[in-house]
Amino acid sequence: MSVTVQDCLRLPAFHSARVIAGKNGLGRIVSSVSVVEIPEKAVESISVFNPNELLITSFFSIKDDPDRQCEEIRSLYDGGGVALVLFYVGDVISHVSDKLLQAADVMNIPLILIEDDTKYSVRYSDVIKDVMGAVFYDQVSTDSFADAVENRLKQIPYNKRSMETLLNVIAETYNCNLVLYNKNGLYFTSIYRPSFGQFEPEFFLNAFADGSTDLFCKSISLQDKSFYLYRKEFSHAGNTWFTLYASSNENSLSRHKLDEICACTNFFSTLWGYTLDMQNYNTVITLILKSSRIIGEKFLAEGDIPFSELSTILVVDSEEDDLKEILRQIESILKENERFFVKDIIDGRLVILSSIMASQKDDGIIASEIEKCINEYEGASFFLDTSKNLTSMRKIYSAFCANSAAMSKIFIHRKYRDMYDVIFSQEIINLVINRGNRNEHIKSIIEAVKDDSDNLMETLAVYLIDCDSQLNNTASTLFLHRNTVMYRLNKIKQITNTDFTLMPAAYDFYLAAALWRLNGSMKFFL
Repeated sequence: MSVTVQDCLRLPAFHSARVIAGKNGLGRIVSSVSVVEIPEKAVESISVFNPNELLITSFFSIKDDPDRQCEEIRSLYDGGGVALVLFYVGDVISHVSDKLLQAADVMNIPLILIEDDTKYSVRYSDVIKDVMGAVFYDQVSTDSFADAVENRLKQIPYNKRSMETLLNVIAETYNCNLVLYNKNGLYFTSIYRPSFGQFEPEFFLNAFADGSTDLFCKSISLQDKSFYLYRKEFSHAGNTWFTLYASSNENSLSRHKLDEICACTNFFSTLWGYTLDMQNYNTVITLILKSSRIIGEKFLAEGDIPFSELSTILVVDSEEDDLKEILRQIESILKENERFFVKDIIDGRLVILSSIMASQKDDGIIASEIEKCINEYEGASFFLDTSKNLTSMRKIYSAFCANSAAMSKIFIHRKYRDMYDVIFSQEIINLVINRGNRNEHIKSIIEAVKDDSDNLMETLAVYLIDCDSQLNNTASTLFLHRNTVMYRLNKIKQITNTDFTLMPAAYDFYLAAALWRLNGSMKFFL
């Protein structure tokens, strides 16, 4: 069993609560609750949202800024948060804006309004106490650790599916600190908060240095406080050995629990496509894109891999069986041309980091060969971009993951995507969420054209998005006569009283076509 948002609504603190948006997200699992006070000015370095967390706020610092409120609920979704409980509506914020309601609905983030008939009889602490009480009871009454965390891990967004996130969920479940070591000294850590004894990773190595390999648990005292340390070795994929260290302020981790932690680490790291074989150069992909920057840089340094050798990122989406064959062919192309590369399949996609620079003549030919190879597979698409540094590549991949579902809905006939497509897709998502004169104008174009029996919106989308305003290509794509396409385009001009082939109107119609496609499936956020 796990506590869902729907379960929380049955708790006493929620007796006056009402779900005003995002009802499709009521089945999300809640593992913690927190109060968030959002800075008046956005601070990029501050991250206040955690996976599987229910957030409480009054939006006090941004009470007069509906656009920032929408940005924060999007950040809540991106961080893996599950719901937002809104206090003091009518006193802090005058009312819940239509923008915020629409944003919550689009992202399936339940927006829960506390309607307090007796002034301030329900407090933040009431919600925190009841929710955490329910979560704690659920944890102690669940026998299987895997059952307790499986659903929470499954609902974590792709861009948060890293070894650190996995360890954080485990550490939160058992109130312990964790360190996962490999034989080369590379490690992942998770510190339970509020923490007791924030030991450096090397502390665990030294603590067990004089013991046998069978040593499981030992008690230590530091500054008049007692701690328990644990050690467990396990294999991954049959040929890679890891050591799991843990610390707790009480002797609560049995051998059975440590076995379950190791098994869960193995299972979900594999499920998420997270390579743990540190002897393999391909591991660098997940370490660069999915782990902390420090770990990525450490592996690059120890493996003597210059980042300049991994300047281009290629991401291929396709069926699982096709991905393996596509990988085989791309490997052959890169090896034949003596280009350095590493590859892996993560998040259900083929990811290749290579030394090719598509802007250079010779490498441009190689890139064209790769594109030709991918184009042979129906349903396959790919993303290609060049990065200047490690931080940039992480941002590029994160932005791609966040917007890939939207791109697949917008660019349905295009196989090649780049950062311009990623940025454009984010702009279309913002159109769904936000309101304003320009947004309403874009949506009015769709309303004027979408219900026509001649499939005008489909024709417009293919013409502008897929065929770069080429009439013959549009006719070929739609399997129509050229004159039929011309008739439909002229009809759109008449209905809207606009020549959409001319700028700046052309861009507004392009936005309208993309928004129409995206609205065809609101599940692109899931």
